[in-house]
Amino acid sequence: MGLSINDFQLTWDKSIVQPYLTNGIEVNNFKNLKIIHYDATPAPAINKGYAIMLSNGVGVIRIVRLQQVRRTLKIINCSSKTGRHPK
Repeated sequence: MGLSINDFQLTWDKSIVQPYLTNGIEVNNFKNLKIIHYDATPAPAINKGYAIMLSNGVGVIRIVRLQQVRRTLKIINCSSKTGRHPK
């Protein structure tokens, strides 16, 4: 089975300055991941964040209808098959 994230929307207040707020969503150590209807951006205060950060995962990663934003997706150390289907 795995983890499913459906209809996720994240907005940030532009005044956020805390450096520990980085990625819109971060998923570590997962098996089979599906993200559907995702609309988010990295935190506005840091230029190192991503809308989605995935690490140490296995299995299938399927991302459907991802809102196109800056620094959208970062995948680290995943032995996975990736299927990305924007909008």
